[in-house]
Amino acid sequence: MPSTTTILVLASLYAVPLVGSTLGLLSRALRSPTAPAPVPQGLVLWTGRLEYMTGIYRDVAAFFVGGIGTAIGIAQGIIPITALALVGLAFLARHRRRSGNANAIAYLQAYPDIHPDDFFDIIELNRSIWPPRGPLTVRTLRPDRVDFMKGKTSRWAPDRLLKSFHDTAFLAYLAMQGYRIGTDVGSQIFDPITRLWTTRLAANLHLRLEVTGLEHLRDVQHNAIIALNHESVLDFALAFFSVGGVETGRGQRMRLRFLAAKDHFIDNPILYSVMGIGRAIEQAGMIFVDRKKRGEGAKSVHQAVDTIRKNDVDVAIFPQGTRATAHYDLKGVPYGGGYYTTSKGSIAGIRFFRSGASRIAGGLAIHQPVDIVCVGLEGIGRVMPARRFTSYTNRVVRFTILPPLHLEKQENLDENVLSERIELHLRHAANVHERLLNVWQQEMGASADERRAMEAAMAHWDDAPDPAGYAVLDAILTRPARKRPALLAEFHTLRDDSFPEEAFLAFRKRMGSG
Repeated sequence: MPSTTTILVLASLYAVPLVGSTLGLLSRALRSPTAPAPVPQGLVLWTGRLEYMTGIYRDVAAFFVGGIGTAIGIAQGIIPITALALVGLAFLARHRRRSGNANAIAYLQAYPDIHPDDFFDIIELNRSIWPPRGPLTVRTLRPDRVDFMKGKTSRWAPDRLLKSFHDTAFLAYLAMQGYRIGTDVGSQIFDPITRLWTTRLAANLHLRLEVTGLEHLRDVQHNAIIALNHESVLDFALAFFSVGGVETGRGQRMRLRFLAAKDHFIDNPILYSVMGIGRAIEQAGMIFVDRKKRGEGAKSVHQAVDTIRKNDVDVAIFPQGTRATAHYDLKGVPYGGGYYTTSKGSIAGIRFFRSGASRIAGGLAIHQPVDIVCVGLEGIGRVMPARRFTSYTNRVVRFTILPPLHLEKQENLDENVLSERIELHLRHAANVHERLLNVWQQEMGASADERRAMEAAMAHWDDAPDPAGYAVLDAILTRPARKRPALLAEFHTLRDDSFPEEAFLAFRKRMGSG
């Protein structure tokens, strides 16, 4: 049986919810909604922040210890008062937490673009020793730009990541609480929560988010498929900011539902059960692809079409299928994400783009007109590059939205042709070739004239269905720093010889095989 000391130590950690509940009861009839706290506001907010960051973990320990103590005491024929009291305190804290969350949900319904600092102040104040009784003044964010940059770039910010994980788990729990209140409430707040998730992560990591091309969303007249390039695990989280902040030509905001990897969000117990992300997005109607089973792609296409038509949502997809390998400077700091480096084939750049977006568009066009919106992501690979857990703060992330591609109802367009159109649009939206040349120029220390010469030599690949030269350059720039000079020298020799077909293909195969 847990010792009395253990139980009392845990019970002492309930000072904030116990004092807050007591003061709330005593003062309900004595103070007006705007009455100031009897202690400094900074202390009030600090107690709420402490409760927000630690309360859920304390409650888990209290339920475990108190539950064991209660069960053992009953089995021994005694009434375990201290253990029962501990469980009671945990229930009290849980009630306060849910009540405060309900208040925060009301703010989300009224202010879908609420500033993340103001929203989390509301959360923390509701858990403090002096929760607010009246309405609070909040700020709202612009749809095209938010700036949380401060100080110098930091390579490793574990405290920022841990805080972001905690916030993510909380927002997933909040979304599920909304659905428990009612399906209509859950549906109403889920999309504001996703944008709040984006801006909270941006605030934690001191990022600036910029969106260009929002005016093109006025040309979206139907349910849309949003295609985005993929360079970081953070793409999924940050992409919600790109298109969700303004109304489309349909008179409503986009409601993004991603085509997501089942092995990441459903099969992963940490993301699904512990952090609750998988459960929350499953409740919201995300579509999951089982990448381990053959033939599951066709099933996901049908599911995506049904989800769009049934729930009146928009489906977002990363047509590359996985994250592109990043480029690093000599010190190991990322220049940014690649684009053609998602394929593991024997030839660099072959089959790096999947057909999911075109197949969903074709399937939906059987029933109704479709708009396809390509959104280029730039800079997220500089925050957290693919397949690394290192994060960098004080970065700029840009989203570029191009005019939508349009399919009429029952328009019969070849799947491969449509896929090529989507890829070319996305290539331009993500500014891929210019970014590759930027990295090349920085890597080589090339002059402006040398840059123009390289652009001219590569120009015939700018809009080519198979941009072989850029795919090879992308692959070279992902190689370790000690290997790049020799590979670039060989690439320059091929360029000076106008990229002879046989020699260039052999070099390209070597780059593809790694």
